[in-house]
Amino acid sequence: RRCSLTVRNLGGEVLAEVSPVPARLSDLKEEIEALAGIPAPVQRLVRHGSLEVLRSTAVLDEEAAEILLIVDEEAPLYTWDIAGNPCQDMLEEDLGALECPRLLCDFVSVLTQAPVCSGRHYFEFLVHHVGNRLLCGVVHDRSQAGNLKGEGRSAWAYYCFIQGPMWGAAGLHAGESLVKKLA
Repeated sequence: RRCSLTVRNLGGEVLAEVSPVPARLSDLKEEIEALAGIPAPVQRLVRHGSLEVLRSTAVLDEEAAEILLIVDEEAPLYTWDIAGNPCQDMLEEDLGALECPRLLCDFVSVLTQAPVCSGRHYFEFLVHHVGNRLLCGVVHDRSQAGNLKGEGRSAWAYYCFIQGPMWGAAGLHAGESLVKKLA
């Protein structure tokens, strides 16, 4: 087996040197995530001199000395992680639209398959029904998936209510602090 593998971006910049080289592509992606901070679900890897994106089941050959990494933030950042949610039995997805037809509790926090790590992103929440409260936003860690209740939920979120405030005024909140009140 080759001792090391160089991972480069489209501009030719070295992102990581992986040594020893794992046999499986999924293991290589985990190593790149640890070394370069790029989440495995957004990584698309291409053999040097090839145009074919390697599939996750690919086995790395002994000749591979360089790999090109393309960051594809498209699908994993807007694809819901239903399978990894403790409340997956209550959730359904249809072409990116999230539905909760079997909701058995007050709320369910649902995360995307890959985290948003950098850059500027636009999020749009189209809500078809609001019960007594609504909280839509971005959380800091995966442990907040599901319907865990309690203090200390760490999020940037828009909050509104119909029946009594839980977080105080309706508006944009950072954690439990009001940043901008809704008009």
